[in-house]
Amino acid sequence: MNREELVAELFRMQDKDYALMQTKIIPTVASDRIIGVRTPALRTFAKSLYKDSDIKAFLSCVPIVKVRARNATQKKLVNTY
Repeated sequence: MNREELVAELFRMQDKDYALMQTKIIPTVASDRIIGVRTPALRTFAKSLYKDSDIKAFLSCVPIVKVRARNATQKKLVNTY
């Protein structure tokens, strides 16, 4: 599976109402960057990808995007990947 196929599959699982809700929760992220796939569907998709032998090569090429978020309970910035 290449990047285009992966993105196409994510958009097939898209829930537009869920994406709209996510844009309200995460206002700092542009709404066009939020696909809106529910977690159970992502878990099922991830399990199927894990069985694919080509996915390990694909994942080694994917850049890691580092996000800094403020943890409300700890009052400090934490790094997430």
